[in-house]
Amino acid sequence: MRNSRGKILSLIFAVFMCGCLPLHANAQTDLEKQAEQVIYLTNLQRISAGLPPYQTAPSLKKIAFERSAELTSSFSHIRPDGSECWTIFDNTDIQWTSTGENIAYESFGTAENVMSVWMKSTNHRGNILSEDYNYIGVGVTPNSKGVYYWTQLFLYTDPLEGSYIPEDTSSKNSSLTGDIDKNGLVNALDATIILTDSAQSAVGGDSYLTAEQVASCDFDENGVCNSADASYILQYASFAGAGNSAPVAEWFASMNK
Repeated sequence: MRNSRGKILSLIFAVFMCGCLPLHANAQTDLEKQAEQVIYLTNLQRISAGLPPYQTAPSLKKIAFERSAELTSSFSHIRPDGSECWTIFDNTDIQWTSTGENIAYESFGTAENVMSVWMKSTNHRGNILSEDYNYIGVGVTPNSKGVYYWTQLFLYTDPLEGSYIPEDTSSKNSSLTGDIDKNGLVNALDATIILTDSAQSAVGGDSYLTAEQVASCDFDENGVCNSADASYILQYASFAGAGNSAPVAEWFASMNK
């Protein structure tokens, strides 16, 4: 695979976010979970937009965390040694044809917070929903004052060793029937994720829903999530929107007596 730099760093921008919650340092394992959760949330956005999910790999995680550590001393797309950010790959075996970077710092240290702001920025969202990349690496590192520095590295490359698509790592782990994106709500976004995934499967594409997500949305218990299940979710969203408060499972049971 040729190492072309013809499409370097499309749409790379930085964002600052501040918060008022007390700061504290997370254990490294917690930071890694938050980084994985960013990839999970990124892929939910991609699936909703009809795009395949990004893969990641252990090598990319290592590089992304290294890049975030650099940001604690120099918050810029230029590295502390003065080189461009893509040179982070120079001493690795990873060969790429296009790459991009999103960076941010904030004081909450959560995937949901940093993703919320990135998605509100046209340029950051451009990388998240780009068709130019197939891999992502995410890192987060706090400085001595408890400010968290985030990196999303995007690239197009040949398959990497140990590649995988992360699943939900949030502590919420919502088991609410129909709550595909695990935000504690059952609404049109959940239906959109199902319909987009179902449409891809219908034309021979891969389904990107996890087994846990399928179990959550498979109302008719046929082993798949499809337009029928999405229809149930939309009906429930309409029911709840009218001021009703029955749990999803209870509502569905009453619909099928």
